[in-house]
Amino acid sequence: MKYIFNWQIVFGAILIALSAMFYFIHYLVFRNAHQIFSFFLIDLAFVFIEVLLVTIVLEQLLHYREKKSMLNKMNMVIG
Repeated sequence: MKYIFNWQIVFGAILIALSAMFYFIHYLVFRNAHQIFSFFLIDLAFVFIEVLLVTIVLEQLLHYREKKSMLNKMNMVIG
């Protein structure tokens, strides 16, 4: 069976590995696992708000580009 790796999967794995590495370095420097886990939970809770904000911004941007494209096409038909 042949596996095809998508670039998003590889990029996501690299970002997760980098995040784990930085958490480990933080633990080595400060030796406080409780603080790391509490910050991790706070960051995890904020992910949903970030996704909501990015989704709204991207949706508005795509809507603007689609409207601009449609007006350009209408002007070509009219002209």
